[in-house]
Amino acid sequence: MLILGHRGTGVTMFNSQAQEEVRREKGSKFPENTLKAFKTALVGGADGIELDVIRTSDDKMAIMHDNALNLHVAGACREEQALGYVEHHTMTQLQSLNVGDGYGVPSLKSCLNLSEDYNAAVVNIELKGYGTARLAYQEAVDSNFPNHRIIFSSFDHQQLKQLRNDWGYERTKIGLLFEERALPVSRIFPDRKNSSEKYIHFSPQYVDSVMTSIKPTSLHPILQDCSDELLNYAAHHKLDVFVWTKNEKAPLDDPAVLTFALKHKKNPHIHLITDFPVEIKHALIHS
Repeated sequence: MLILGHRGTGVTMFNSQAQEEVRREKGSKFPENTLKAFKTALVGGADGIELDVIRTSDDKMAIMHDNALNLHVAGACREEQALGYVEHHTMTQLQSLNVGDGYGVPSLKSCLNLSEDYNAAVVNIELKGYGTARLAYQEAVDSNFPNHRIIFSSFDHQQLKQLRNDWGYERTKIGLLFEERALPVSRIFPDRKNSSEKYIHFSPQYVDSVMTSIKPTSLHPILQDCSDELLNYAAHHKLDVFVWTKNEKAPLDDPAVLTFALKHKKNPHIHLITDFPVEIKHALIHS
């Protein structure tokens, strides 16, 4: 089992003013999706990291979970729209913003350069929004980070299909993200109400239908949806499973994540993306 840090380490939390104290109280020492959060996870023993990328106005890959800047810039209100969107700013402009504790928005390139120092690290790149797949792939290729340690995942399975087929990237590792909830993509990209990104619940019939076109190498369900049916399907089709979590309590306060990790720790094809990679990794080593 690999343990990856979900957006780095610590409870994932929007960094608006109203939630800053909550973030600290819940043990998140560093704002999510920052180089400091990623480095802390890797130094602490995590096997890798998971991050989100969004296309900037100058066709760079910015690491941020949501397109709306008011959800992440320190001191901003969640309802404040004046800050605009990631896709309308250059990478240089985004790096000058404060997403918490003085940290700016990092680029995918800077994160891959950081992770390169950790020889066995895996980087799971979640594609957010239209047009990110090809740019993210190109930045990964242009970096010195080994491509076989990169996984591209997305709820937008159409982009994954393009990544696999339209551009001929046969050896790319691709993960299908699943979550059972009704959340329109327009919350993240308000001007793209017709985006192909949507939240899909796992079913064998659905994965069968995209097995040829996408050729996924892994399934990525949220923990609550990780059923025996999914695990059995993955094992039968020789797919890895990366179970992800978000907004967790600390492992000792909510043992569900730790219980899952302990149950599957000897399985080389079942992995965990967690807000507390260092604590979970430590628990597995000493169990």
